[in-house]
Amino acid sequence: MAAGIFVLLVLSLQLVRAQEHRENAGRRVGIAWAVDGDTPRIHTVIPEGAADRAGLEAGDLITAVDGQPIASITDYDAVSEGFSRGVPVDFEIDRGGARRSIPVSPGGEGPWLNLAIQGVTALACLALGLLTLVQGVGLGDLRARLISAFAFLCAVEMSLPLDLGVPSRPQQVAESLFWLLTGAQIAVELHLAAVVPERRRWLSPRLVAIFYVFGLGFGGLGWATFVGEEMRGFDLFPWSYGHVVTALNQAVLPLWALAVLGILAVPAFRHPEPTRRYQAGLIFVGVLPWGLFVVISAAAPVFGRTVPAVLTDLFPLLVLFFPVAVFIAIYRYHLFDLELVVHRGFLYTALTSALVLGFYFALGAIGMVFSKVVDGEQHSIWAISGAMFFVGLAFGTVRKALQRTIDSWLFPARRAVHQRLVKLAGELPAQGTVANMGSHLLNHLGETFGLQASTLLLSDPQSGIFFRVASSRRDATPEDDALSFLLTPDDPGLERLREAGRPLTADQVLRASPVLAQRLSSVDARLLAPLVHNDRMVGVLVFGPRSTGLPFRREEIEMLSLFAPQIATAFENIRLFESATYEGLTGLLRRESILELLDREIDRAARHGRPLVVGMADLDFFKAVNDRFGHLAGDAVLKKVAEELSAGLRGTDAVGRYGGEEFLLIFPETDLDGGSRVAEKLRRRIEQLHLPLGDGATVNPKISIGLAELPRKSRRHAELGRFLIDAADRALYRAKEQGRNRVEIHDAVESLPGA
Repeated sequence: MAAGIFVLLVLSLQLVRAQEHRENAGRRVGIAWAVDGDTPRIHTVIPEGAADRAGLEAGDLITAVDGQPIASITDYDAVSEGFSRGVPVDFEIDRGGARRSIPVSPGGEGPWLNLAIQGVTALACLALGLLTLVQGVGLGDLRARLISAFAFLCAVEMSLPLDLGVPSRPQQVAESLFWLLTGAQIAVELHLAAVVPERRRWLSPRLVAIFYVFGLGFGGLGWATFVGEEMRGFDLFPWSYGHVVTALNQAVLPLWALAVLGILAVPAFRHPEPTRRYQAGLIFVGVLPWGLFVVISAAAPVFGRTVPAVLTDLFPLLVLFFPVAVFIAIYRYHLFDLELVVHRGFLYTALTSALVLGFYFALGAIGMVFSKVVDGEQHSIWAISGAMFFVGLAFGTVRKALQRTIDSWLFPARRAVHQRLVKLAGELPAQGTVANMGSHLLNHLGETFGLQASTLLLSDPQSGIFFRVASSRRDATPEDDALSFLLTPDDPGLERLREAGRPLTADQVLRASPVLAQRLSSVDARLLAPLVHNDRMVGVLVFGPRSTGLPFRREEIEMLSLFAPQIATAFENIRLFESATYEGLTGLLRRESILELLDREIDRAARHGRPLVVGMADLDFFKAVNDRFGHLAGDAVLKKVAEELSAGLRGTDAVGRYGGEEFLLIFPETDLDGGSRVAEKLRRRIEQLHLPLGDGATVNPKISIGLAELPRKSRRHAELGRFLIDAADRALYRAKEQGRNRVEIHDAVESLPGA
């Protein structure tokens, strides 16, 4: 609402200003008054204007116009209301003590170039105000609110019809508003300077109040004096309006400018952090041209000098430095955390619009040239068509080149992050396994985005259950990882993430699923990014808090959205390879793969007469876990037990999931003695687990293991592996009968084929 009001106000004032200049051009004389109170002394004579043609000069004191005495600028304004284009008016002047009468014929063109420059400056300030209002204020950043307010105030002031050159009601209203706007600008800019790049320690609430009381008070005083004396014709105060103007130009404005520049100079030159120093430095540079102009204008009369007219004409350009500098501070040095996607879209839209206009201009110019050079209507058509073709080719190339320049100069951090993500996506397949890829991915994402922790979930190709593949948490305990992140594919939170197809904040996802909220509570999840491949969600990246404490910016979320499909493709490709060998849930060798390995080990052991022990392991009372807590909890237990079995094996040993809750163990180069010691170590590892399953319940899994040894002089036989497994299975059955949670050995090796 506020943004719309300011847009309408600025645009309306621009229209009024242009219309007034056009209508009053017939009464224009082409002079500007000196800044020394209410004295009607000419400061500047506009070249080629009516006054210049008549012979008026800077420094002339106007004493009468058409016989009417002129004692003040107000007197002149009243007389000039009767001017008409081309009707001579006698100006009686005092030039260096000599009096003379000079006829002047009013009328001339308005300073349209100056109007255009002021319009551009006003629109630049308006754009800055809109950007910070719409994007920055929602962040709760005081600097954003102050920049927005100051930019809007500048936009309105630069749109006021103050320089019509003739008295009029719009100019009077504009001048009265000028005082209120100036007072507000004084207060807001002093406050802004004191909080850029960060709030100063000396800035107390009382000092902030002084800023606003002084600025608004002086502005209100000037407004009341002007309205009373100039618009109502009576004196409200013991001082005149000329005295207030002099106070503004000779004291308030220069003190205001010096205070702002002084406050900004300290962090701009001495702040220990480079980024903060650049932020303050850019705001300092943006204010500096205006500040120097104000100080020079105030000091010139003291030394008997006048400000060059060209400098006065360039004043709107000096003001333009401020919005440009703030834009750069926001874009390049993140003055505050705006959503840079909006910035880039704004810049690229402006760039494209400018190039489109340039395209049609170049097309028309080239077409005209060709039509004059090449005779004949038919040839002209071909000439224009050729021009369109070549200009069209150049359009795309130029746009891409400028876009790359904008990205590299205004968004260097974004470009660096994008390059790191592209490089990371290319490195993932070289890591070899899903686990290695997951660890590599999370480590580099943590460095890139400053994450305290992150987790990667992947779905099992068969069941669709999501499980943890990797985590960068350093404070994780076995209990934290017990249930890991096992989630059913129909979880409402995952469904919402799948439907969105883009990263969502944790709040957006967790509200839909208490189960997911419970699973993610231990990692303090802040952002979830879906990994989608061929319209199927194959995984989820869970990002924890950042070291800076700041949330993810929209541009970062945008980059993750573009990066996530590449990650999904890399993991899906490696899983296609691993799925034939390893199981998704437990990460162990599949039944077919572990049996193939067993056959190879039997063949090697039988050929060289080396020892080999095979074990069958089975979780005790596993059905009770499924019945009481559900199959998802059972899967969590299986996954954790599989991790413990893998962690407890030696480098030459192997384990695979044989079926259900059964595991097949292979101990090469090991006899029953050594195999028993390893199996007992595994049993104790499992026994020490205490896995939380929600609602305060925990599971303490137990495992029974049966072992069988390959006879040393066994001959190779096709059924040797099956019989060895059967022997280990009988030993497992005996362990179950004798109370479970124990290791048993099968001694009847003579029953094995080839023994």
